[in-house]
Amino acid sequence: MDQATLSQRQDGQPRSYLGEWIDGNSIQTIKGTPADHEIGFVESLYQACLATFQGVWKDVSHSSAVLNHTERHLLREGLSRFLLWGEDFDHGYLDQTLEHADDLRKSILRLLGDLGRLLLSGRLIFQSTRK
Repeated sequence: MDQATLSQRQDGQPRSYLGEWIDGNSIQTIKGTPADHEIGFVESLYQACLATFQGVWKDVSHSSAVLNHTERHLLREGLSRFLLWGEDFDHGYLDQTLEHADDLRKSILRLLGDLGRLLLSGRLIFQSTRK
């Protein structure tokens, strides 16, 4: 198989390795974490934000009328960075680490809470405009 074949999808469009990585991690993350009791509160909040962020991405990426190309790129980049930030945390590791860093724990909780509220409100707005 040559390089040109590897860089194109079956429909002939260019393959987005970043998009495939996001989609692959989205499915794995959403299926793997809903009721996991081994993780702590901070990681649960991270997983909830991640699932919501992935939902926003899926909603927006399939609708060209909502965001322009640059805005979609920025959203995808933000999701990628958020995935990378939490990718190396084993179950319970984030909460265990933050037990010893109270100020950092509070900051992360505040930021995750703010991000979650922003994502939920954006998703609700997007869904209400589609009806």
